This record gives sequence, C-alpha cells and structure tokens, in this order.
Amino acid sequence: MAGLRLGMPVATNAGESPEHVFQEDPPAAIASGISMEALALEAERLLGSPSLRAELGIRAAAVYEARFSLRHTVDLVRRLAADDEEAARPR
Repeated sequence: MAGLRLGMPVATNAGESPEHVFQEDPPAAIASGISMEALALEAERLLGSPSLRAELGIRAAAVYEARFSLRHTVDLVRRLAADDEEAARPR
C-alpha cells in the first residue's frame, strides 16, 4: 500500500486479493502466477519499460486516493454507521 500511496510503480501477484481494483485496470504490474519466478519476470518487465512505470505510478496514486486513503475510509465508516442507524429505527 505504501508504494501505491507514493505513486510508485509496483510489481506484485494477485494472490487471493478480494480487491477488484487489482483485476480491472490494475494499479500495479500483476504477475501471472504466485511463484517467485513469475514475480521476478513481472518486475523485469516493469524495470524495462519507463513508460509503463510512469503510467502505473500515476494510476497507483489515484487508486490509493480513491479506494484506500483515510478520507475514503472515514467516508465508508460514516455511510455504514448511517445505514446501521437507519436499520435500528423502529418501524
């Protein structure tokens, strides 16, 4: 997450991430498998492409701000609390 927040191009694997953001227009270079070899190949591809690094860095910062920032988290908690209050009202 720190790499995303700082707008750094990141190579990773998808693993079992529930975040759809990593599957649709990913903010990182995603290895095709979970092996170290697959991750190393993806990192080499990223290192060899300055334009891809720039693109992913910009996308990473934007995705972090939209999905994982403190502002987003506070907004989400407020919405959930409002939903709970609404559900608790007697009918």
